[in-house]
Amino acid sequence: MLRFGLIVFLLVFFVAAGIAAPVRSSPSGSPAELTSGLDDSRIPTGILYDRAVPLSRIATHDGAPGAPPALPAHWRQMAFEINAASLTAPSWPNLGTVLHQTRSLVDRGIIPLVAMSFDYNRIRPGALEDGSLVIEDGRLVERGVDLYTRHTVHAVTALKDYTHRGEDVTFVLDRRWYLTNLERPIASV
Repeated sequence: MLRFGLIVFLLVFFVAAGIAAPVRSSPSGSPAELTSGLDDSRIPTGILYDRAVPLSRIATHDGAPGAPPALPAHWRQMAFEINAASLTAPSWPNLGTVLHQTRSLVDRGIIPLVAMSFDYNRIRPGALEDGSLVIEDGRLVERGVDLYTRHTVHAVTALKDYTHRGEDVTFVLDRRWYLTNLERPIASV
């Protein structure tokens, strides 16, 4: 009985402490909701990667020597995240359209190559800690300058990552399958 009484006492104590605790403004909702209080005009690339749920390890695909290859599923995830992070309607080809255009080629044994090159911004590490960004009503609000860092992603992949044809493989690269926001996109490979 004593144990039951102690459990009830602790339960009542913690519930009462939770009720009496001050309400704090903390982030909730999606990354897009959290960043909706930011001034879009201060994000020079028009893509704030922090608006996306980062699953693709996009930073590793910066075009540097030693960058890992992008497998088809990984490339599609990066494209999805860039679209989700875009502050406006994307001006580059729609991922669904690209996949639809290339599906018949894959069915005929032709392997489409797709590419992306994007400049994007991230919130500067330490911006919350130094007060440059604050959370108000569950949204980030700017209080400082130099809040964003600039990054680049370059990735190319074959939309089919295997073939049973060995040396008899045909790859095709079409400008329509190049997703980019660069002012001066890559002209040739």
